[in-house]
Amino acid sequence: MEVIKRDTDYAFRALVYLALRHPQVVSARELADRQGIPMAFLQKLLQKLTRAGLVRSRRGAQGGFTLVKEPGEVTAEDVVEAVQGQIAMNRCLLGETDCENAGSCPVKRRLEGIQRDVKKALQGVTLQELASDTRKALR
Repeated sequence: MEVIKRDTDYAFRALVYLALRHPQVVSARELADRQGIPMAFLQKLLQKLTRAGLVRSRRGAQGGFTLVKEPGEVTAEDVVEAVQGQIAMNRCLLGETDCENAGSCPVKRRLEGIQRDVKKALQGVTLQELASDTRKALR
């Protein structure tokens, strides 16, 4: 089971690249070429990231994409939720089931704790940190 899916991995790569170039506008072609992301896939991903308020697009000859916020203000949780949706260990933690055992379920209680830990860990990582790690790796 993948926790971070391929499209989310691509989103991280694209957003870290934008963080490295921030506040410059970067074309989708440059993003695709530099990050090895298929262009058609990237375009759909950029639409999701735009709808989530993480990137802004600019049209025209000098057009492209840029981060809406400072890289230090965008967390890994923001990225995962923009692409994959709300983080949940199980459907019952999204409130989507009418489980009779929800109030006394030991599995649900344990999963809630794991879910909190995962969310907290993702909240503790920013694009700024990932960009900094990338710079260090490229030296």
